[in-house]
Amino acid sequence: MLTGGGGTIPDTTDDSTQKPSMPKQFTKITLDKLLLFANDATYYDYVDQESSFRHLHEKWDVHSTFKSRLVMDGYLPKILVVNHSLGGTGTGLIKNLWYWVFTCFGMTVPYRIWFSYHCSNTEVTIAKEVKG
Repeated sequence: MLTGGGGTIPDTTDDSTQKPSMPKQFTKITLDKLLLFANDATYYDYVDQESSFRHLHEKWDVHSTFKSRLVMDGYLPKILVVNHSLGGTGTGLIKNLWYWVFTCFGMTVPYRIWFSYHCSNTEVTIAKEVKG
């Protein structure tokens, strides 16, 4: 389990008959964003404001498209976490230098296979609730 930031990320092993595996030295975290509305009134207010904005500006620019997105300062969709509690120092072959050395020798596929063997994957959703 990963902990920190007030939350806990459970292990995603579904098979209860599977033997526990050794903890991996690295964890690849994939982050997703989610916008939630506290109630129906907030949702309808958001939709009304968006519709008004579109209607106001569609007369002036007929070639534009409108998309809404959730922007967060410092947001990174993927993060690599090093597990220092396993002992060992440094990150070994997991460095930009070694990646480029393997790339120059045409060995990116074996490097990526080796890297994925030493990583576990976790997905986290960041939710923002809007009240209005």
